[in-house]
Amino acid sequence: MEDRELQGLKLLTADDIAQLLGRSVRRVKMDVSARPQTLPPRFIVAGVKSPRWRQEDVRNWMQKIAEESAEKAERRKREMGPAPWMLRLARKD
Repeated sequence: MEDRELQGLKLLTADDIAQLLGRSVRRVKMDVSARPQTLPPRFIVAGVKSPRWRQEDVRNWMQKIAEESAEKAERRKREMGPAPWMLRLARKD
């Protein structure tokens, strides 16, 4: 791999992921094996025991989670209809 291909590659540690997700480092390390679906996809580095993540993968994963969350909230909002207090306001007019 050429040097310029490596320039954009930033690897994050469990400490970095814990800080980004608001979790403890211990929780992140446990989730790596127990609940990997709750974390961004890992980047395996030969000869390195501790987990690593590519910054780009983490960014994409967080964006996907945010979009899914917004879609879920919008769907819930449509299914539930207007809030009761909004209906009371509409009746007063």
